[in-house]
Amino acid sequence: MSNTPSLIPDYDASVGAMLTMLGNYRGNEIDDPVKIAKVIFDLSRREELPSHLILGSDALFGFEMGMQSHAKAAAEWEEVSKSTDFEGSDLSLLAGLSLK
Repeated sequence: MSNTPSLIPDYDASVGAMLTMLGNYRGNEIDDPVKIAKVIFDLSRREELPSHLILGSDALFGFEMGMQSHAKAAAEWEEVSKSTDFEGSDLSLLAGLSLK
């Protein structure tokens, strides 16, 4: 963080806020690096792995905050998002899609 370049004012509200938050958090981390390393080592011995893994209560908190923010934005802009579809589009094909 000590080598972070100066931001242009347009980025103060987003990137600047994140840099300030991270700067305030530095030195107050709650994750135990030894426990994280153990989880990663244990996972390296498994055949099946999670597609996503969030380690640490702080990381989980941040992830959940991000998901709430995304959900709020998606709901607020739902009509705009849907307005780009072809007329009469059939969305039933989406029901069978899976990321597995």
